[in-house]
Amino acid sequence: MKTNCKICAIVFLLACTILSCKKTDKFYNKLQNLPQIDQSAANAYKSAYIVGDVMIITGSLQPKNNLQISIGGITADIVKTDSIKNPQQSLAGRRPFIDRVYVSITAAMVGKNQQVKVTSDGYSTIGPAIDVYTPGGRGSFSTSLFAAKLTDFSSENVLLYCQNGKGDVYYYVPDTQTIVHIKKDGTQQAVYNLSSLVPSLFLCGGVDPVGNKLFFSIQAAGIYGFYQLDLHSKAIVLLNQSVSLSAPYEGRIGSVHMVVTGVYPDSAGNLYLGLGQGNKQNMPFFLPDAIAKYSLADGKITYLYKSIVFGNSFTNMPGISLNAGNTPTGLRFSPDENLLYLLQTSYIDAVTGVIAIYDLSASLKIQEFTTSNTTDDASQYQAIAPLNGLHINMGEGSNPAWSFGFLPMTGRRLQMLLYQNYKQAVNYGFSKWIVLDFIDKRTYAYAPDNFSQNGYSFFTKDLLLNYDEEGNLYATGNNLSAIIKTQAN
Repeated sequence: MKTNCKICAIVFLLACTILSCKKTDKFYNKLQNLPQIDQSAANAYKSAYIVGDVMIITGSLQPKNNLQISIGGITADIVKTDSIKNPQQSLAGRRPFIDRVYVSITAAMVGKNQQVKVTSDGYSTIGPAIDVYTPGGRGSFSTSLFAAKLTDFSSENVLLYCQNGKGDVYYYVPDTQTIVHIKKDGTQQAVYNLSSLVPSLFLCGGVDPVGNKLFFSIQAAGIYGFYQLDLHSKAIVLLNQSVSLSAPYEGRIGSVHMVVTGVYPDSAGNLYLGLGQGNKQNMPFFLPDAIAKYSLADGKITYLYKSIVFGNSFTNMPGISLNAGNTPTGLRFSPDENLLYLLQTSYIDAVTGVIAIYDLSASLKIQEFTTSNTTDDASQYQAIAPLNGLHINMGEGSNPAWSFGFLPMTGRRLQMLLYQNYKQAVNYGFSKWIVLDFIDKRTYAYAPDNFSQNGYSFFTKDLLLNYDEEGNLYATGNNLSAIIKTQAN
C-alpha cells in the first residue's frame, strides 16, 4: 500500500512539473511575443515631432505579426520596416538584430503628451508619450510673405528701440537734430527737436510699449545727459547728468554716475539700461559694460549684470558676473516679460550658436539653447523641428547670411530670418521666417514657402525692429538704406 502511495505521489509530482513547464513555456512565448521598445540613448525616439515628420521606433516589435502603432489613439501609417544590430543583448531575448519601424506623423495626431502604443500579435506595450505640433504656430500666416519698401532711410540716422507690436519705428536725424516717428502705413512725423539741448552726439533712445514716454541719451559739451520726453505733452525732464560711468553706481537716478548706451522701457515705466562708454550709435543690441534697471517705484538704479565682457575695467562695479562660457555677440530684451536673450557663438567653432535666456527679475539664467551643424550636411535645412533636434547654422547671431533678426515676441519667442544667402539653401525653400519657441521648445514656420525678398537683403548693420497687430515685420534693409515691411501674398 505504501509503495502504491509513493508511486501515485511521484506521478502527481511529474504531472505538476510537466504542467508547470508547459505554463512556463507559454509565459516565455508570451514574453517573446510582447513588443519591446528600445529607449537606449542610441535608439530612443524623440520627445516631439512636427506634422509631416517620420517617427522611427526601434525594438523587438514583431513587424510580421500584425503590427499596429497608434499615436494619440490614431493608427499610424507604417512607411517601412528594417532591422539593425541589437546594441544591448538583454533586449529581445538576446536576438542579434532588432526591428525599426517608420511611421508618418499626421495632423490628426497633433497635441501634447500623446500616447505611443505598439501592438503585435495581440500584445501591446506603451512607450513614452510625445508632443506633436503643426508646422505653423502662434501668429503664423497662411500665405507666404514678401518684402516691400515702407520708406527710404539713411545710415546716418540713429534708430531708437521700440518693440510695441504696433509697427512703430523711431529714429534720430543728426542733420536736423530731430526725433522722427514712422507709422506702420509709412507716414512720418517729427516728434521733438533737440537743438535747444545742443547735442554733439545722440547715443541711444527707446520708447515704451504704450507710447507715452520716450527716453534718450546724448552728449553735449562733454557731459552725458539722460532725458525723459512725454510724447503727449512734449514735456522733457533731465533724469541724469554725468561725465563718465563710475562710482557711485547705484542709488537715486539723479545721483549716480552713468552713461546710457541702450534703453529698453517696459509698459509700467521701468527701464532696462545698457551702460558703458564710447560711441555705439545705431547699435541698440550691442554688448554694454553693464546692465542695470531703473525702477519707477523708487526712482533708483540697480545693477543686474556685468562680466568679462560687461564692465571688466570698472572697479567695484556691482551686479552679477555674467560669464557666458562662449563669445557673446549681441543681446535682445523683452522688457514686459523681464527677459534677456544673450546671443553667443562657441569658442570652438563658428557654426555653433548659443542663446542663453535670463529672467531679469530674478537675475537667473532659466534656459539655454544650442544648435550646430559641424558636419555641414542636409540636416541644417530641416529648420522646423523640436529644439533638441535642430542642426541649423545660426551664424552666431551676427552673420545675417545665415540668420537675421532675433526679434523678441511675447511668449518667450524669437523671430528670425534663416538662410537669406547661404550655400544651397534656396534648393530647400529658403529664405524663411521661423520662430524659436522656447516654451514649447520647438521652431515653427512664421509663413509657408520661401520669403520673397524682392531685391532687398539684410546686412550686419541692419536690424529687425518691430512687428504690428497683423504680424507684419519691420526692419532696415540694404545696409540701412530703407525701412522694409513684410506683407502677405
